[in-house]
Amino acid sequence: MGGREDLDWMFDDLLSRRRAFEIENPQIRWSKLVELLRSNQATIDAWGRQIAAFRATLINPELAPIKAASEIQVDACDFDGQLLDSLAEWMAPAKLKPFGFNSFTVLVPPPIRNPPRTPDFSALHAEDEAVVEVKNLRAHECVESAMLRSFYELKRKGADFSGIRLVVKRSFRGTLDANQQTELAAIVAKIRTYPFDVINRVPLSNGAEVTFQVVRGEGDAMGMDHINLDDLQNDADAYTGFLHKIRDKSVLFPATLSEAVLNTFQEIKTAVGGVNAELFVFTDHDYVLASTLR
Repeated sequence: MGGREDLDWMFDDLLSRRRAFEIENPQIRWSKLVELLRSNQATIDAWGRQIAAFRATLINPELAPIKAASEIQVDACDFDGQLLDSLAEWMAPAKLKPFGFNSFTVLVPPPIRNPPRTPDFSALHAEDEAVVEVKNLRAHECVESAMLRSFYELKRKGADFSGIRLVVKRSFRGTLDANQQTELAAIVAKIRTYPFDVINRVPLSNGAEVTFQVVRGEGDAMGMDHINLDDLQNDADAYTGFLHKIRDKSVLFPATLSEAVLNTFQEIKTAVGGVNAELFVFTDHDYVLASTLR
């Protein structure tokens, strides 16, 4: 199959139904990925390849679309987030095969109200039975990501940003709460009221601040925060959002994210009595962030 056929096999008419839902509900967050998966051939081909590779690893591929339909809700507030959560699942088997995993079987929760928590796959690992749970560790919503998302969402909804470019400078780097995100969206909505070529520093609630500039452009937006490697390795605020799904309390983070993840995982294993579990944190490239697999 080709890219489009693979998408249709997995999603059926889900993307079209989501687009119709957005048109009927312009106040919600519109999906950027739906637009790309419907019209951008490079995105269609890239996702199609991931789906085809995933399908080829499964013993029961016929259940994969059923599982996707149960997890991706057409009326979800963060539809893109649910798509990316599913993409992480589809990528996992191919990432795990070099470590001796095989015979992947999709596990679908029973179609009942409040179904029990179910792992994503069963598999064999060195001939031992194993279950696999995949979590997409989403980046925290900081000023740069939220402001760029708001800009392009408003543009998709018809806002006229012709002739300008929004440049987001280095700003508050912590995780934005709901009020701060709303304030940021309001700033973007009136971006044309700000003068050209001036560095604007606008306070948000709870001590946060956004710094940006409006220059002449082609209706686009970009981040230019001059973050270097040392910033990323020592930025505890950024790690907090990344590690939130692993542990819901504050920790002192080591200098590197890999060490932080592995140390937290070992503490959790010890706390629950040394459960037989392994951790494998991969990216959408060949880079593996952290792993206890050998």
